Amino acid sequence: MMRRIFPFLLACACGLAMASARAQEPLIPNFGFSEGLKGWTAWASATEHPWSLDQAVGHAGKPSLRIEARNPSGNVMVMTETGRLKPGERYVIDAWWRTESVAADARADLRIIFRDAAGKWLTGDDIYPYATQTEGEWTLKRYRIMPPERTASATVGFWVREATGTFWISDLSIRAIPKGERTYPSMYDYDPDEVTLGPVPLDAFNKLKETDSPFLPRAKRWNQLLFKIAFWQEDLSRARRALLYRGRSQDALGAQGKALDAALADLDRLQQLYGRLYVANAAADLVTKLDPGLERLEKAVAAGHAGLQRFLDSLAPGEAKWATVPRAPTDQPWWDAEKKRPRYILWNRWSNPAFHDMEELLEMGDCQTLTSGYPITFEKGVAGWQNYLDQWERLQKVGIRRSSLITHYSLHDKGYLAPEFVKAQGDDPDLRMWDAEGKPMGPKSGVTLFNWLNPKAGAHMEDVLTQMARFFKDRKEYQFYIDSWECAGPYASGVRIGYNPSHQAAFRDYLRARYGSLDRLNQAWNTRYGSFEEIKPAPEKPVALGDAAAPLVLESQRWAHEAYVDYLKRIRDTIAAVDPTKPVFGEHSGLLDRVLSPRIWESVDILGYHNRGRTTMPVQVWMASLQRVTKKPMGLYENFWGCQEDHPQRMHEERVMRAQMRRYLYRHAVWGHCTQTWWYAYTSAPYLKSYNGNWFTPIYDLTTFRYSAPGFPVEKRKVDRVQSLLLASEIVPSRVLLVQPYAEMLAQGPRSEVLNEWLAWHRLLFPRNQLYEVFPDTWFAEGKVKLSGFDVVILPVACHLERAFTQQLVEFLRAGGVVIASGAPGLYDQLGRPDGSLLAAAGLSARRESKPGEAWRFSYGAPVNERGWVEAKVGKGSLLLLPSSLAGLKTRDALAERVRAHAVPAAEAPGTTLELLLRALPDDRYLLCALNASPDAPTTGDVVVRGSFTRVADIDMPRPFPVAAKRAAGSTRFRVTLDPGGTAYYLLAR
Repeated sequence: MMRRIFPFLLACACGLAMASARAQEPLIPNFGFSEGLKGWTAWASATEHPWSLDQAVGHAGKPSLRIEARNPSGNVMVMTETGRLKPGERYVIDAWWRTESVAADARADLRIIFRDAAGKWLTGDDIYPYATQTEGEWTLKRYRIMPPERTASATVGFWVREATGTFWISDLSIRAIPKGERTYPSMYDYDPDEVTLGPVPLDAFNKLKETDSPFLPRAKRWNQLLFKIAFWQEDLSRARRALLYRGRSQDALGAQGKALDAALADLDRLQQLYGRLYVANAAADLVTKLDPGLERLEKAVAAGHAGLQRFLDSLAPGEAKWATVPRAPTDQPWWDAEKKRPRYILWNRWSNPAFHDMEELLEMGDCQTLTSGYPITFEKGVAGWQNYLDQWERLQKVGIRRSSLITHYSLHDKGYLAPEFVKAQGDDPDLRMWDAEGKPMGPKSGVTLFNWLNPKAGAHMEDVLTQMARFFKDRKEYQFYIDSWECAGPYASGVRIGYNPSHQAAFRDYLRARYGSLDRLNQAWNTRYGSFEEIKPAPEKPVALGDAAAPLVLESQRWAHEAYVDYLKRIRDTIAAVDPTKPVFGEHSGLLDRVLSPRIWESVDILGYHNRGRTTMPVQVWMASLQRVTKKPMGLYENFWGCQEDHPQRMHEERVMRAQMRRYLYRHAVWGHCTQTWWYAYTSAPYLKSYNGNWFTPIYDLTTFRYSAPGFPVEKRKVDRVQSLLLASEIVPSRVLLVQPYAEMLAQGPRSEVLNEWLAWHRLLFPRNQLYEVFPDTWFAEGKVKLSGFDVVILPVACHLERAFTQQLVEFLRAGGVVIASGAPGLYDQLGRPDGSLLAAAGLSARRESKPGEAWRFSYGAPVNERGWVEAKVGKGSLLLLPSSLAGLKTRDALAERVRAHAVPAAEAPGTTLELLLRALPDDRYLLCALNASPDAPTTGDVVVRGSFTRVADIDMPRPFPVAAKRAAGSTRFRVTLDPGGTAYYLLAR
């Protein structure tokens, strides 16, 4: 008997030991680098950043992963593998980060790729922290993850791109979260991964509506309190400004501030109580546990806000009728088709109609865009638009009265080909784009990689668009057409055009038109072609910085980008020929990257742009500069408020996200956008956190707003009050020019060093209120703009320059101007032919010192001074040459001061975090727009405006509030205070 029992006991013991060993196996092997870099590898899509194990620098004495980002064009994902993360389980990852010489907009994230048993990619997302903690030079970032269904393995890594500087990641750990664990976070903390995302919260919300859940009216009451308190908070900010203007102490607001703080504390407590009741499904306890607190807070908010408003009214010193703001004619149609101008700012939304009643607090208005984008049918040559009408009918039922129309032409890299049209053309493969191997890409018909250079495909497009414009022309509810939505530029699946037969024919036609004859082309290119038929577009292959691009390469790139603008212009002109009553709105996301031509304005009635915080404002400055010549308005269609400067690292901080939302809305308004589209209640798509644009928090199934959400109506009301002034004024021009070197950008292709350096200059100048204009060198060569309007010219890596512009720069220098160049300027002309006349005028020459893959570095035949650059006189002017990128210059502040010494900003506020924009009105008054760019701290200081003004008024008050100002040395000075993320508007008169 014992002999039979012993093997059984032994097996049990072995099984328990094996189970214990498995239980102790790390979820991610060698996650903390205890075994060095065993199991860690790397991937890069460009030059790989160096990475290594650092035993000397680490958190809590542990080793670290060190990544040295030496070139913003490079990247690296350092990663390891595990097969021990279970689908549907939740985990917390802790990572301690340290950085050195890293810009605020650098992108460095935890990234996890989940794969199934066959190795197929399931998801691959950047993971953002839901909590952070700073400890000396180290910051703890805490992440929450949940592997999707069918996960068999995971790649866990740290991805660094669009960055320079050094990163250390240390003391890594991961733990499983017990099932059912909930934390009920404060309303100030956003933690969407507390719950399962995707369709789950949305399905639960729909069920709540279907069953008329008692939780919904309670959620609405809490939401109403959140928004009412937000307006109370804004009036407290106004009262702080009023006390400053009157020279009184902020202590006078002590009682009001305490009442507001108490209300916010109660609001936070009530949300957490609501959450506990909701998760427990304790509907029966709502009446006794939640309702009394909601009622008490409603009374306190009403009384507290009313008391503050009375106090604010008592501070007003008197009437300032000269500063009265005219009302915008919002009772008229938004678009004036005769003048091709907007009458007011149009607010548009994109959201699930099921949330319309919940979204009323946002005050978004009666306009919502349609999402249909191509005809639902196309039979016997007739396009059918019933899908548009069906969607419009659903929107009308929830109160929408105006909308907009999408066309799928130039949407990403796609266009529409009707099946019957393709069949009639014998399935001609040239109707679609070809890859580099000459193979057609995409489906044969429908929304596909449409070849817009094929004459028959282009004619078909005109037919579809003509039918669309004819169908919707007399339907006044539609406000505008949308095209170019996140367009890919002259690329299809990442391949630049040039491989189709129709492309080669179009390229030759371009060359004939540009040069007139083969002899002139050969002379310009120094070639010996016997006929145009010998010439084919060169493949896109960016040249090394400092090398000359061949004429064929440059002309192939120029043709591709100019042909793309012609395609977009054809879309716009086709619609406008039939329906001139509605503008065509081009909404881009790749300007200055995939779309380089400054002619882009010719393709639209309204130009828009959206992208992440790194490029939002630099591209805005470029658009606004070109607008001075084109005189067309700007707009915003796809909304990226959630992924601006403070995202992703501070996505979990709702106070910061409210400030970021307000900043985004404010900037688009004051820089002249005539329409803004905002979205959305929620998305079940995997990019929820990547774009971070949802109004509602998923942790309670989308019943309560995020704390950030009231930032929208608070800022919108402020903009609405001054919109007539914004649309009637122009930004005061800057005397600083940053040049867009068109040929250099063509030579480098997408993600160019030009743009990287441009962004570095923006980061230096813009926070100092040292605004600048941006024009392409081609416009100066063509005489569209002149250097006489500027005192300082900045060249952000411009080895290729228009030869005529280079000569203008030499004359500009001789006359006393200042030119600052990052890298060697004007080594070659617009066709890559040797030039060098700009450096020669200074008695200098250039030599590239950097090796391939390294960050660029030049020498100029003269010593670098103690400030880090080479400087030479040219006539009365000065040429300053940076040997390497501005991003690495330790004396950047001195360079900024050098710029300011020659071009004083129109408005500035040294020592503050105020961001200022001065606009000139037709009646010789000026509108000063002010933003506290900091989401963390209030700022107070002197604002200095160039010009002598006798009257100043804060018009962001219940009525215009006179502000005392001092005048001296041709400037006007007055004090301003703004809360974190706050804004104000001032009128100034002489």
